Amino acid sequence: MEVGQIRDERRDISDAVKVLKEKFLRLKRVRFSGRNLPPITRLRKQIQELEIKQMTTPLTRDKERALVEEISSLQSKIKEHDELIETDTEVLEARDEFREVEGKRRDLSKKMQKSRQEAQVCHNQMKDSLRLNRSTRRKADSAQRKFVRAKEKADEVHNEYIEYLRAMQEIDRMTASHSRSGSVADQKASAASAEDLFAKFLAGEKLSTEQLMIIQKAGML
Repeated sequence: MEVGQIRDERRDISDAVKVLKEKFLRLKRVRFSGRNLPPITRLRKQIQELEIKQMTTPLTRDKERALVEEISSLQSKIKEHDELIETDTEVLEARDEFREVEGKRRDLSKKMQKSRQEAQVCHNQMKDSLRLNRSTRRKADSAQRKFVRAKEKADEVHNEYIEYLRAMQEIDRMTASHSRSGSVADQKASAASAEDLFAKFLAGEKLSTEQLMIIQKAGML
């Protein structure tokens, strides 16, 4: 049962409790006028306060005995009150009807409190789940960004490798063409040039495709 539904039902019963209580008290005053009957709720409240005092306050033996006697006296008044009520059938029925509905109201109050606590637990669990979901989503987004960066880097390296292969193919083509037409003197000059270029290559200088071709032709790459 939802908290709102319990609250509505409790409100309706509370209205009935009020009506039945007034009916019971009115009948009791009429039937037992002059008896000076104290309200039961007040007597029970006094007993509860005295019992708390007995449990929480240091008392001498005499004071504790007096307190116990006072509690017993109040309990006797409640008993006398109930016995007197039972002598009048109409008042007794009004009291029992009032107590029955009042008991239902208390039960609904307990149910409402329990439902509120359960709803709060569910609310807290939902908040925890949302926080976990957001945390997981952030981690997933971070992993996705890292994956995209890694893929972009891999594509970049792959493209560089393709360009390198194309350059090597061009060098091979030019080398084959040059070897068919070059003289011995040219080859010696080319070898000397290759050594110079290879030294630059080792020094980290950037060489053109043709210069790389000369180094490869000389067998240095």
